[in-house]
Amino acid sequence: MFLANPDKSSNHEYKLIVEGEFKASVCYVTLGSDKWQVVGLPGKNAKSDIAEQIKGGLSVVCLDPDATKEAITLAKKIGGRMFALPEKIDDMIIANKITQIDLKNLIRSANKV
Repeated sequence: MFLANPDKSSNHEYKLIVEGEFKASVCYVTLGSDKWQVVGLPGKNAKSDIAEQIKGGLSVVCLDPDATKEAITLAKKIGGRMFALPEKIDDMIIANKITQIDLKNLIRSANKV
């Protein structure tokens, strides 16, 4: 598990959970807010011990497009919300398809599962 902000814990009050270190870093920089911790999971099938570490607070899950089922399962496990995208989140940010405002709106409108 990768923490984009090493000064904040994995169970920080506000978390965005994505797949991988690079996606977590890109999302953290794009959010531009130290209010958020961005957690990069080592794959779409998070182990239950990782779920326990990230449980609580406002947790929003956005995994890769091929992992929507796993995102729903994880969001349920941690009592969080989720949103799905047609492409990988970092690719969309780098291609300027998602801006800081867009990302904040996606988080705000994430569905409770």
